[in-house]
Amino acid sequence: MAIEDLVGDFILRPILEILLYIFGFGTGYVVLSVLSFGNLKLASFSKLSDFSRKKRKKGKRFSIWLNSSKHNRVLHSDVTLVVGLIFWACVGVITYYVCS
Repeated sequence: MAIEDLVGDFILRPILEILLYIFGFGTGYVVLSVLSFGNLKLASFSKLSDFSRKKRKKGKRFSIWLNSSKHNRVLHSDVTLVVGLIFWACVGVITYYVCS
């Protein structure tokens, strides 16, 4: 392995992933809070690592809710992250078509 591969895999990749998670989650948190007028309960950023695919049971399906009861529903933090990334993708597409 070349030194560039090691630097990219072990230094730059984790830094970029952390920035992507923070940026996407923060944006998704703001977007969902504004769209739901603050009525939607959102899981905290620390829940991203608590419910990884490796820790889930094999037969259990992925749910957008952390709690299954209707009174204590909390939106999964991965969903919040995806909403944030979709928001920025839409902003990029709209900017591209407006500027071109």
